[in-house]
Amino acid sequence: MISKVFLSTTFFLATVTSFVAADYNVNTPASGVTWKKGQDVQVKWTVTSNTDKAVDVRLVYGNSNNLQFLRNLCSDLDPTVGVCNYNVASDIKSDINYAIQLGKDPAHYGYSSYFTIISQGDLPENKGCPNMGGNSCTSTLPCCSGSGYCGATADYCGTGCDPKYSFNGKCEVPASEPASDSKKCGNVECTSDTPCCSQYNYCGSTDDHCGSGCQAGKSFAGKCVSTKETSTKETQTSAPTSPTTSVPTSPKTKKCGNSKCNKYSPCCSKYNHCGATAAHCGKGCQPGKSFAGTCIKSKIVKRAPRRNLHRINYDGKLLDDTNVGISVSDNSDNNSSGNN
Repeated sequence: MISKVFLSTTFFLATVTSFVAADYNVNTPASGVTWKKGQDVQVKWTVTSNTDKAVDVRLVYGNSNNLQFLRNLCSDLDPTVGVCNYNVASDIKSDINYAIQLGKDPAHYGYSSYFTIISQGDLPENKGCPNMGGNSCTSTLPCCSGSGYCGATADYCGTGCDPKYSFNGKCEVPASEPASDSKKCGNVECTSDTPCCSQYNYCGSTDDHCGSGCQAGKSFAGKCVSTKETSTKETQTSAPTSPTTSVPTSPKTKKCGNSKCNKYSPCCSKYNHCGATAAHCGKGCQPGKSFAGTCIKSKIVKRAPRRNLHRINYDGKLLDDTNVGISVSDNSDNNSSGNN
């Protein structure tokens, strides 16, 4: 799903702006798909947060930083229909850098992966990062990974990274996000409900947004503080001091928030999140709600499986998804709202 949000085998174009900003996940066509002249094809999508009364299915092409509109494949469809039928026209130039842009409001567009159309003329040689529509990686997502996608983390810049298609010919994790005078997170401004602007320019209220990499200058009120965290702190501060000295043994106290901690994320933090970091197992940890009743960091560290999702944002950035949420979280103090 491209998105100026991102690519999965699929891309999103919407701006590593909040993954929340994209109202549609375009599932088909996916990366590696080829449409041929005269072929009956379908564009399929799911609605994540509908704001449009009708949507257009637009064929776009080019570099993710500057996608160009070619034509509408379907117009003014009910968003809940979820499918557009199209017969591939004979006047479309053969190329490897086509994508679907879906929606009415650009701030909430959904995007497909880059895919190929063979119709008029020969296909050009792919001279870029393999799954990036013939484009090399840019300064914001500089590394071309072994799987053929651009990104800015060790997963992209480490083993398998191809310097030939990486920015400046180097496989190096960028030291920091490029400086920007804009107060916008992607192409939107964060609100009190989703106050934190993540390192990938997504607004949200989870630890993925408000934790490491959060951009205070683009966050609501200039702070990287979760609304949930704030309300919890206020509740804890104003609550009367309990005279009891022991932890209640009721089964209800075994839950940390809405879940039970396990050996991979054993500690229940003072904000009722399970995890295995010092923030969870240190000051404020609740042993009565922690795994095995103790606030001891597990020696077993296990990351949740990562989905092969990438998305293109309105600024042309690729996001390591998880969570097309978009961000991918580990078993630590993460509670993604969906849509990095």
